[in-house]
Amino acid sequence: MIRRESTLIKILAGYTKVCVDGLSFRLYSPSIDDLYDANDVYEDAYAAAKELGGWGDEEALGLLAYKGFWTAKQEEELKLVEEDINKLKMGMFECAFDTPRLDMSRKYLATAKSKLAELTKLRHSYDYLTCHGIATIAKLKYVAGICLRTRDGGRVFQGDGFWRESSGLLSQVMEAAAKHGVDDSVVRDLARNEPWRLYWACKKTDTPLFSLPVVNMSVEQRLLVFWSNIYDSVYESSDCPPDNVIKDDDILDGWFLIQKKKREDAVTKHRLEEGLASNEKIRSAQEVFVLAGSQKDAQNVDILNTGEALRVKQERLAALKRAGSLREDQMPDTQRNLQMKLNDMWFKKQSHGTI
Repeated sequence: MIRRESTLIKILAGYTKVCVDGLSFRLYSPSIDDLYDANDVYEDAYAAAKELGGWGDEEALGLLAYKGFWTAKQEEELKLVEEDINKLKMGMFECAFDTPRLDMSRKYLATAKSKLAELTKLRHSYDYLTCHGIATIAKLKYVAGICLRTRDGGRVFQGDGFWRESSGLLSQVMEAAAKHGVDDSVVRDLARNEPWRLYWACKKTDTPLFSLPVVNMSVEQRLLVFWSNIYDSVYESSDCPPDNVIKDDDILDGWFLIQKKKREDAVTKHRLEEGLASNEKIRSAQEVFVLAGSQKDAQNVDILNTGEALRVKQERLAALKRAGSLREDQMPDTQRNLQMKLNDMWFKKQSHGTI
């Protein structure tokens, strides 16, 4: 609780205390004017790097591939790991009350996150040599220098071009700021707990949360407001998950992903149904075969199937896998329907005979 409160106070203050060689400084967040000027610094640095023959992003990736540090297999693996992380999070939501399965999924997720970080770091290991990388470093140095103040509010760096010079102080300030940055998971914890929730409740009054425009809020302040709004929408949802889900970032992410898929499926189903309903023959048919052009199209068409239709489809696929090929009248659901009709006919005949 004490740690949570101290982190919140840091975010509310809007600056980071930095100590370098026994000297204390304050690193404030850039104003919109500062960011405007920082973009000019980026453009100038990018143009200068390009004139000197700086690499593009694809050239840097090509050099990684040439040296054998990056392969097409790793590129594909990077995409698959990202997909696996989403699948694991959705699975964690579905087994939120099954502790053994949840613990196992959490271990798999930790491994996948570690792999993602490893691959991402490797893929971007030469970015600092690209025009974009060089320009980004210049922009960050400018922002750090222009926002650095002494304890009495005086600017530390004066004049133009300080970001082009080699400065041990500026480098140490940037390292210290990165070290004291607030992680996204910490901001999420603050957004759903006291003492911040009490501050957040005051937003319904005329009292502003921060004494500055939204555009001049720090990144951490904006994140705190963003996640506070997200948690409000979760609490107000008609399908609000239980508290143990809301308190767990990974499980709640799974809930977000599932809700997103439901919305996308509903939109896709409505669009496809409207298209099919315009055809009179299709509208009156019991079964409709739709030729899909891709795997994604096939998944979209599958959304139209009811639970019973999906069960029949899986049953037919399993029968085909066992037999190799079957006629329509040999399909398990067809035979089952035929048997039901025969049973019904026999029952009616017996009833008629009894009468």
